[in-house]
Amino acid sequence: FPVTIGSGKTTWGSSFVKENPNSFFIDDIPIVTKNAKEYLEKLKKENIFCENLLISDVFFCQKEVREKATQVIKEVFQESQIKLVFFENNIEKCNKNVEQRTKLGDDRKVSELIISLSKKYSIPEDAEIISIKTKQNIRPN
Repeated sequence: FPVTIGSGKTTWGSSFVKENPNSFFIDDIPIVTKNAKEYLEKLKKENIFCENLLISDVFFCQKEVREKATQVIKEVFQESQIKLVFFENNIEKCNKNVEQRTKLGDDRKVSELIISLSKKYSIPEDAEIISIKTKQNIRPN
């Protein structure tokens, strides 16, 4: 599922796997390299069978990258059904989440990448769209 930086994709994917134990989450796979196909083929050979395989990368928001990813996934997992899940394209919420991560010690400088990707953010018509949660709109359990 393609999303942008600071959207919460790692949190969402990790939570999904906790709630659905027969799932496997690959976070930030560089699908445009040949290594991605080799990595997926290795998973398949190692019998990583699961009900849900979640694959994410911030660059999946770009149509060309997403199409390449779809091609590679279909080559390796021929019987798979691909469901696209996107977070909304919201720079302000992403930056709020990045600010929170920075306060926790994450020193990655990603603000410029967020702006750059937001301009190329292409959500297909058949994709599920999720709202980005920030600390301000996350309710305690």
